[in-house]
Amino acid sequence: KPGAEFDERLRPPAVFDPGTKKAEAPARVWLEPTSKKPFFTSRQKKYFFIVSIALFVLLSSLVFFIYWRSRNYFDKTLIDLSISGPERIVSGETATYVVKCKNSTKTALQKVQLTFYWPEGTSGQASSFNLIETVPLNDIAPAGQIEVPFAARLIGPKESQKQIKAKLSYEPMKINAEFANTADFNALIISTPLALNFEFSDEVVSGQPLTIGLRYLNSSPDIFSNLIIKVEYPSGFTVSSAYPEPQENLWQIGDLQSNQEKKILISGTIEGEQNENKIFNAFLGVIQDSVFVPYAATTKAAHISQ
Repeated sequence: KPGAEFDERLRPPAVFDPGTKKAEAPARVWLEPTSKKPFFTSRQKKYFFIVSIALFVLLSSLVFFIYWRSRNYFDKTLIDLSISGPERIVSGETATYVVKCKNSTKTALQKVQLTFYWPEGTSGQASSFNLIETVPLNDIAPAGQIEVPFAARLIGPKESQKQIKAKLSYEPMKINAEFANTADFNALIISTPLALNFEFSDEVVSGQPLTIGLRYLNSSPDIFSNLIIKVEYPSGFTVSSAYPEPQENLWQIGDLQSNQEKKILISGTIEGEQNENKIFNAFLGVIQDSVFVPYAATTKAAHISQ
């Protein structure tokens, strides 16, 4: 460079100077390869093997269960069972109720049996009538439907509720198990053709004789059989005579023909405090399974005036 000092000029590296020894390269050292640590120990491998076998068994069992259940599973909610018929009835009139069953599954139903339960107080035309009727049915194919009618006379007091029940039992084809579906239906008795009324004075005197008349009537076109009248007396009333004669306050009426009216006479004396009301109750019905079932009822009070 012009104008620069001579010592400032560039010089070659000292290694190229005459007599300078070349630097020796560092000696290479041979390293022995180190052994790698195993990924799993023998104990871990054994544990992993046991867990694998357990998982295989579990998955195999699950697959088998799913397969078995798919072949044996049955959804009984797809069996539709219902009862149809009159909801408001007159006591003693014949009513027909129809049980309908629809098979909405893809499996046929076999060993089918329908059981129908009538409420207490029901009367049938046949002498062999039973409150529980059982009907064996044919097989019901997939998407098949059946209807079975039941007819009888529901009898009871006015405004009483009567509950009807039905049960369908069956076995799905190729499934060794029994299933059952149930249904119920409520009917209201809006009136009764059986009338029962007391006849005596509203005002009575304590200690004086009292004659009670009890009229009962069948205003229906049908006959009511095996009727019984039951009378409940208040405290302080003593019966001296009755016609016809009862058996422990029960009168065996028997058959009551259509539009037939009859009367019971009861004589006695009544005692009580002034202004006290003495309540008389009477019931007209039948005995079923040793239990009295009322068809009609009446109540009247006798007021003690002095």
